[in-house]
Amino acid sequence: MSIIKSKLTFLCKPNADLHAFKDYDPLSLSTNDLKNDRHAIDLFVCDASLVTENQTAKLIHQKKLRNEISKVILVGLQDVNLPVENYNLIRPDVVMELSQLTVDRLMILWDEVIQSNQDQIYLNLSAELNSEYEIIKRELERKLQEKTQTLIESRKQIFEINNRVEFLRRTLYVTSKVKNLEEAEKELNALLASYNKVTWLKIVQRADSEKFEADAIPQLESTFFKTEMKLQKEIYFLFFFKGDKKVFRKTDLEYFKKLSETLEINLSRSIDLQSLQQSERLFDLAFHSSPHSILVIDKDYHVLQANLAAEQSPLGSAHKSKCYELLFSRRSPCPGCQLGHNFEVQNEMKTFRVQSSHFSLDNEEESEYYIHLYEDISEQKSMENKFQQTARLAELGLVSSSIAHELNNPLGGILSYLQIMKLDLPNSHPFQADIEMMNQTGLRMKKIIEELLIFSRKEDSFQPESQSLLKLLQKNLDLLQMQLKKENLKVVIADVNSDAQHLVSALHFRNSIHLAFQFFLQKLKMKRLTQANFTGLVEVKIFQDQMNSYLSFQTNLGPYDIMANSNDMTLITLEKSLLDQGFQVVMSEPKPSWIQLLLTLPLAKI
Repeated sequence: MSIIKSKLTFLCKPNADLHAFKDYDPLSLSTNDLKNDRHAIDLFVCDASLVTENQTAKLIHQKKLRNEISKVILVGLQDVNLPVENYNLIRPDVVMELSQLTVDRLMILWDEVIQSNQDQIYLNLSAELNSEYEIIKRELERKLQEKTQTLIESRKQIFEINNRVEFLRRTLYVTSKVKNLEEAEKELNALLASYNKVTWLKIVQRADSEKFEADAIPQLESTFFKTEMKLQKEIYFLFFFKGDKKVFRKTDLEYFKKLSETLEINLSRSIDLQSLQQSERLFDLAFHSSPHSILVIDKDYHVLQANLAAEQSPLGSAHKSKCYELLFSRRSPCPGCQLGHNFEVQNEMKTFRVQSSHFSLDNEEESEYYIHLYEDISEQKSMENKFQQTARLAELGLVSSSIAHELNNPLGGILSYLQIMKLDLPNSHPFQADIEMMNQTGLRMKKIIEELLIFSRKEDSFQPESQSLLKLLQKNLDLLQMQLKKENLKVVIADVNSDAQHLVSALHFRNSIHLAFQFFLQKLKMKRLTQANFTGLVEVKIFQDQMNSYLSFQTNLGPYDIMANSNDMTLITLEKSLLDQGFQVVMSEPKPSWIQLLLTLPLAKI
């Protein structure tokens, strides 16, 4: 059942004038409403004529008992003969006429209701607090007595524990500072005697323990206890003697066992430390005696340790904290560096094989460290490159010769039959155009086969001849056409006023041009690592003056990196090839992000 709340409620006749109280949203009730509903009413205005019946008076009385009504205002009592019994049941707080009930009077009555409710709340709260206070007081007194007794007992225990802790601390200190058995026996005898734990302590090797027991124990006639200790596979016994012949307490026996274990651990650690120091000295000797540079670095390339070979390298310096700074004076990690894997590093004209080994310390599982061994293999690489180049050229000559001869004979027959077909058919025949196209295609194939035969000729057949630099360039571009298209490298040849002629070996010079374009293709691949859709451009110019012929390659594959270019094997091979022919190459940066290769060919009498 829901509760109906109202500040102002009337139980009056239907014709009662309540218009003056409409602003307070009054609630009008009937006798049936009192029976059926539950209420929370601050001011209950009751017409005396409606409570003449005993039943209605009882309903109001019950609601007051249940605190559903705070104040009862009885109106119209002078005109009604209200039974005393009903009046006593209602027990009105205020008796007045309905006309005397004004707004100001309502405000005063509401304030009284509020004050009465607050007073009742305060009284209830005070009673609850007093009750709780008494309960808490009794509980605190009981706990105080218990705490006092506990504190007294705890003080006794703390005193005993402090004495025991101090004794154990001194025991740990003594066992941690001793380095050998003789020193341990001396220090422990002084400590245990000062605390009246034992009269005498003796450490005996296992081989001598039986003889010691047979000789010493009958003469001393005292209580003793024996524990075992193991050092470097040797077993020792600790004998604890008590002169007063009293039996050792259980706590003392446990202490003796712990003492022998602690002494065993500390002496073993001391022996291991001495062995480790000896091993460290041997390791340092081997580490610094190596002729190769050895570095210990972390994952951020910081040098943690370097041997003498690395510190005394021409580029080495104490203020350089990273491996690539210390050994190669680089500003960034070496190209191709792979921590934890073997790799090679190119620095200027030298090549280093790097053996990288990963390790981590037991107490730093998240940290990663690497040992790098740098071995100079420049001479080995140079010999390998020479052997590989010789093998490639020999194999290329053999393969090209075989291919050219295998294709040349059938191609000659095809061209001959095409010429016969062309002569047999009238000039107006529709097949003439197709035959001519096949003939031109066959001639181009024959030209390519002739180019292949160049690689099968002997070295002494390559004598310098007057060659067109433009035609040599175009022949190379024809052979590289598919590769240039695949890699999206565009080549633009500037207008040439005159066909520049120069005395060169066609094969050697074309090989140099081929190396130049391989260098550009390699640069383009590196550029695509950061710009996937980058388009390469090479502008070629051929010109002459009175002294030299020039072949200029300008490309947008910059910028010019002197360190990287000086280590580029293709560029090194190109420079060597041109020097062998009496030419030279100069690389520069004509504008930002561009590279220029200028081939200078001194003129000679033709």
